[in-house]
Amino acid sequence: MSWPVRLAVVLAASCGPVGLQASNYSQQCSVSSDCTAIFSGDPCGCACPNEAINVADKARYDADARAATARCSPFRAQCLADCINQTPVCQAGRCVLQRASQ
Repeated sequence: MSWPVRLAVVLAASCGPVGLQASNYSQQCSVSSDCTAIFSGDPCGCACPNEAINVADKARYDADARAATARCSPFRAQCLADCINQTPVCQAGRCVLQRASQ
């Protein structure tokens, strides 16, 4: 393998975004106050909250999100609309987002 090809492989492996997944954190709950809203998906795009996790894992999620967004281009996509107002709730022992009443 030539050095330009090796360099391209190394750069591709080290520069791509690391996706954030709610399933990597506890989503178990007893009451709605156990839950907090987070973004799950490509951290280099529009990051509106779209999942919920247990508040006990929020600090770990925040650290992972900082590490993931540090790999994003400084020219990352901006949200073109406001995020949908959703509330984290506990439903059947699992943290979920529920659309806030208008």
